[in-house]
Amino acid sequence: MKFVLAASLLFASAFAAQAGPAADAVAAFYKNPDVAFDADQRDRFVDPARALLDANDRLWEEQQEACIGFSFVIDGQDWDEDEIASTLELSESVQGDGAIVMARFSNFGETRTLEWTLERSGRAWRVADVMSLQGDWRLSELTCGG
Repeated sequence: MKFVLAASLLFASAFAAQAGPAADAVAAFYKNPDVAFDADQRDRFVDPARALLDANDRLWEEQQEACIGFSFVIDGQDWDEDEIASTLELSESVQGDGAIVMARFSNFGETRTLEWTLERSGRAWRVADVMSLQGDWRLSELTCGG
């Protein structure tokens, strides 16, 4: 019986470690903000964010233009990696297969707060939307093309 209990606990902890908290999924973007636009990393997203990023890729391929002209991870075009890394604070609120992760950080002396909406898909958390509390945008409300 102890073996079965130990095996069950090991399996449960392995599952939890693999899934990780929702905040870990967001933290990965702050280690390398450019990964958000990497088509090879598109499995980190679900619609509506994924659809917008795919449309952004198509527009770039067709016209060498992008409809997302800034890093939605940073809420800007330039960033200070060290400042962001030293000030980044993440908090999460999970309800079932959905989560909201708040990311607060300073970039060039300005405080930024972004609300990340995530959905659990299988064992992973995937980004569905991002909204800036200082800027005037929500990823799901941006459009690419006609």
